[in-house]
Amino acid sequence: LSPDESQPLMRQTAQAEAPATQKLVRLYNPGRLQHAYATDPATVRSWEAQGFILQGPIARLWSQERQGLKPLWAFLHQEGYTILQTSANLPPGCRSLGIMGYVRAQAQAGARPLVGLAANFLEPLRGGMSPDMLYTSGTAQVEEAKHEGYSQAKTVGYALPVKQAPLSKPVLYTWSGSWRGEGWGRFFLERRGQVLYMFWYYANLKGPHFYGRYQLDPGGRSAQGIAVSGKGNQARYYRHRLDFDLGARSGPRVRLTSWRLAAPLDDGRLVVFKNPRPIRTELIKSSQSIPSQEASLLSRSRSRPDPRVVYDKALAQARAQGRLLER
Repeated sequence: LSPDESQPLMRQTAQAEAPATQKLVRLYNPGRLQHAYATDPATVRSWEAQGFILQGPIARLWSQERQGLKPLWAFLHQEGYTILQTSANLPPGCRSLGIMGYVRAQAQAGARPLVGLAANFLEPLRGGMSPDMLYTSGTAQVEEAKHEGYSQAKTVGYALPVKQAPLSKPVLYTWSGSWRGEGWGRFFLERRGQVLYMFWYYANLKGPHFYGRYQLDPGGRSAQGIAVSGKGNQARYYRHRLDFDLGARSGPRVRLTSWRLAAPLDDGRLVVFKNPRPIRTELIKSSQSIPSQEASLLSRSRSRPDPRVVYDKALAQARAQGRLLER
């Protein structure tokens, strides 16, 4: 054989001798705030049928047992989260999902630590806690997860690196955070005790700003109150009811019902709508955090007069000055 003819044979021999590997992928269920893991398409489809969304690979495991490798076992806890470990011992409250593949027990060149982190998210509206286990072989992702409520980082074993699937930041079933409405609406909510504050705008911050203050019911799942846009004789007033959809499986949702109460006319009169039609929309929570500029405006709204008091005062003044018109 010539040197050129021998090259394909050498590559084939090297490939045949290379140990077989398989990707470990991560899935996420935004309604349950939990992750799942798989190494084969059938298991991925099974998780997807339960509402999990495929994120992508987090490590590459060896497919067969070899010297220096340990099996990576998966266990499903009765509360819905998955535990990965190299011990075959059944953790309390779990059932075995079998062996996912094999990892190195010791650090070695070319292998990265597969790290597990735990979280236990408080569920004040749905009740109890939502426990989860997050696994990744990305160092940066470990630090990112710590900022999202995960802790107790522990190395499970060492696996081959892959391009990491993005981390889905947990969006909790709580009022506070950033929300998006239908169209261009951007809403920002903060709960303080039994009072709910909301600031929102459409398209961008240069447009009109809206502020609402609402009283939560004893269970904290619904709120009602008055919202206002503008100041003085140019203010517009709305009555709102917000209902938290605790049954939403794809993430937190709020049903917002709005009634237009009063608005200014060009001639300075204030028109009050006697039988306003309700307008309903759905808010979808997009983040636990609020951008700094919007957070500042929301914070300032807490020191503003209660929109209900402002509305009552505006009605009294318009009536006393003969500027009140009812429709």
